[in-house]
Amino acid sequence: MKTTSKININNAVLNLIQIDSLEEIIEGMVNEKADFFEKKYKQKIEEVRKTRFVKRGNVGAEVLFILKKKHKVEGKTVGMYRNILIKELFIEGEQFIKYFQEKFLMVLNYHFNVRRVYGITLESSVEEIKYEAIEKFTGIKPVLFKNTLIGSIDLNNNDYIAIYNSENEVKIVEKLGITSVHNKGSEKAVFVQYVIDTKNDFFEISYNDSVISDFCKQEKHEKIISIQSNDEVSIEKKFATEATALMNLYNRVKNIMKDVVLIHSISKGLSSSQVNQMVSSIKENENVSDNDIEIIANSEQEAFNKSPFEAAMYQYFKEDREKLLKQVLEEETLNDNEKFKEILAKDFPEIDSSNLITSVKFLKNMIAFSKLKQNKHVVNNFEDFIFYFTVRDFAVTKSTTKNNERKPVYTSDFYWHLQEVIDSIKLLTELGLRKSVEIYDKKISQEVKISHYNDHLNFVYFQFAKKNSTASKEKNILKLAESRLLIHELIKTKFREIVSRESGI
Repeated sequence: MKTTSKININNAVLNLIQIDSLEEIIEGMVNEKADFFEKKYKQKIEEVRKTRFVKRGNVGAEVLFILKKKHKVEGKTVGMYRNILIKELFIEGEQFIKYFQEKFLMVLNYHFNVRRVYGITLESSVEEIKYEAIEKFTGIKPVLFKNTLIGSIDLNNNDYIAIYNSENEVKIVEKLGITSVHNKGSEKAVFVQYVIDTKNDFFEISYNDSVISDFCKQEKHEKIISIQSNDEVSIEKKFATEATALMNLYNRVKNIMKDVVLIHSISKGLSSSQVNQMVSSIKENENVSDNDIEIIANSEQEAFNKSPFEAAMYQYFKEDREKLLKQVLEEETLNDNEKFKEILAKDFPEIDSSNLITSVKFLKNMIAFSKLKQNKHVVNNFEDFIFYFTVRDFAVTKSTTKNNERKPVYTSDFYWHLQEVIDSIKLLTELGLRKSVEIYDKKISQEVKISHYNDHLNFVYFQFAKKNSTASKEKNILKLAESRLLIHELIKTKFREIVSRESGI
């Protein structure tokens, strides 16, 4: 993989990377060509190996130890790492620049804690979208580029564009400017990422909300805005507030890419064209009449037509609850509806027969609730769970869980007593999840709150686990970034599958 690049990194960029991650990146760069560096610093490495300061045999750590002593500076240490990168590593060849770029882009995936997801209609192939992005964002004819990582990059100047693609997506990372320019040592570069996801028909804007917010709040003389306005409205006005900035970034990319991809509301063009497949499974597992099935089907379709992705969040919630009930209830309790109906009909004859199914569900839920409350310690050790949700009846009210500790919601009275309301509305406005993936033989968790707005889904990832949380306490930013990428892709794909199943699109 080749790059066309020149790098002269400033502190504003390096301030986005934690020191531990910077050291890991530098060690990795050295270890990429360990024999070369071991030979270059042979005498000094031998001296280091006589001490106990560095683990013997890790050439990257040994060379970093030597270079830190050589470039030690007073005050902010980020300047020391800048000198190491520029004066010792980048000069050794293109492969070191490429390595740093790849790791820097990965770190940004953790730095971006918010992802706004819109819909797209494809007008072209991934290759054509990539070429259009290169030409429109860089002004360079795409015929020059044939490799995966693309961009004319100078991290020291105000401009930064990195455009790269996989089989199903094109990513564009752009530097918007620098914040706190007169506060030496505290200045930060402001980056944003645009993702055109052709697999799921999504367009994403990824950013760090606190950095963007600070950037917009600062006075004109306190920041540098790199991008230009393409109309009569000044760029300063376009970055007056966080909401204004994001709206303008969305409209800017929408206009730039309009010849190859149409970017629009996430729900545009979606409506239910078939009975949800889950309805048939209800008929198999619960003894309900054809008339009840028809009512459920119509209700599912009505909810989907009202708001496809709120309906998708409900289906996610429902599948999670069904999985939980299977874990908690014995098979006989879970499946024997007739037994419960007989008990209810005998002991509570005043219950209308049309409400028996609802009453059976309620009883099962209360049995599950009691068991879970008795085993709270087990619940709190679940790896994947829901910790938050909001259900809103557009005509009546809004109900939201309060769970600041981000613990499983399953031992809450609120969760179980709202089941019937949720099942009647079949729409969720917000959903808080903890999801885990296994990478490097280790489970890593991410906690995310997903909210539905008029034209997009908003994913807000929590940067830190709660003190008493059972979430993985992984501190390696590169691993956290990689796990976030995987988890975000899993959640997006799951929502897309639910929507496709319902709409046939």
